Amino acid sequence: MKSTTLFKFLLYFDAVLFLIVLIGFLYYILKGPVYSSVTGTWLFVLMLLALFIAAGFLLNSFHHTTLALIPLFIVAAPGILYLCIMMIINVFKIT
Repeated sequence: MKSTTLFKFLLYFDAVLFLIVLIGFLYYILKGPVYSSVTGTWLFVLMLLALFIAAGFLLNSFHHTTLALIPLFIVAAPGILYLCIMMIINVFKIT
């Protein structure tokens, strides 16, 4: 697989992960009382995700596609592992 194709896949995957976290944050905000420590944690996670995605995008714009994969892999790895765990739980009906 070419690094450009892998870069695009990881970029889109990370963007979807960012949107999922953002939707979770907005749900938490709209659900009820908001505590500043928890809100700060959510905002910190959103900031880190945006920072890693922006770093990958910026490195790619300077034609360092292979280096751009590193921050995108850092964000994508937990998402891929979580996806695998959810698939295993659904396949084997683990509750």
